[in-house]
Amino acid sequence: MMNSSILETDCLSGKRILLIGCGNMGKAILNGWLSSGVDPDSIFIVDPGLGAGLPGTGIPARNVSTDGSGFDPADIVVLAVKPGLIEQLSQWAGALISPVTLLLSVAAGVTVETLKGFFPNTEAVMRVMPNLSASIGQSASTLFASSECRDFQRRQAALLFQAIGRVFWIEKEEQMHAVTALAGSGPAYIFLFIEAVTSAAVAEGLPESLARELAVATVAGAGNMAVETHLPAEQLRRQVSSPKGTTVAGLAPLMEGQGNLYDSLKVAISAAAARSRQLAGE
Repeated sequence: MMNSSILETDCLSGKRILLIGCGNMGKAILNGWLSSGVDPDSIFIVDPGLGAGLPGTGIPARNVSTDGSGFDPADIVVLAVKPGLIEQLSQWAGALISPVTLLLSVAAGVTVETLKGFFPNTEAVMRVMPNLSASIGQSASTLFASSECRDFQRRQAALLFQAIGRVFWIEKEEQMHAVTALAGSGPAYIFLFIEAVTSAAVAEGLPESLARELAVATVAGAGNMAVETHLPAEQLRRQVSSPKGTTVAGLAPLMEGQGNLYDSLKVAISAAAARSRQLAGE
């Protein structure tokens, strides 16, 4: 997570930050901000389900609304809502956006052009694709900025999403489909892998609870090793693969023949990217 002192002294100081949508992803983003030192007084929340405010967060009750009425335009607006809600909320949220507002959207498949059409008050628009690991501060968030976004706005966006994990940038919006398929949907692929190897180990005689704990610990350890060593995955795989050993025997059906893991994941990524394009109307 981002060090709190950075958020206190950098380009977010004194900025009004509005979060629209406080579901699972919105809450993860909000918790990251608060943990990273964003002033609760500078955060405003709009969500129909928050009639009782957000007690325990330090955010004043006056900064929480079910419909945004009474709020002034914000410096930064983050849309943490489902894609299908963008058009509906644009009917009232436009009043909370000024020509100098930075608008960030996490809605999958909703393009910058579409966002500008719904929110014509500003041209500084960014798309963000976080993932489920935002809830534990370990998201892999990818951002794309419209050409109208200024350098300081890119820094603001990076700081806000570094609060929930790592931040990456793409310079071509069409790459967001592949990002969505890989990083957005990726945690589900890993969870499925854990399910599958747990089931296979149970079939080999392990108790289910032990198989599950071993599977989770193995995935976590391998992931951390890839992060900390910075070595290519292929090189790390070869380190485990002694000639004629058990690992090589286990890898063979995953890497060879019809239905191997490479081909299966290629189909999966392609299908998810195609759905992203469909959501974008492409």
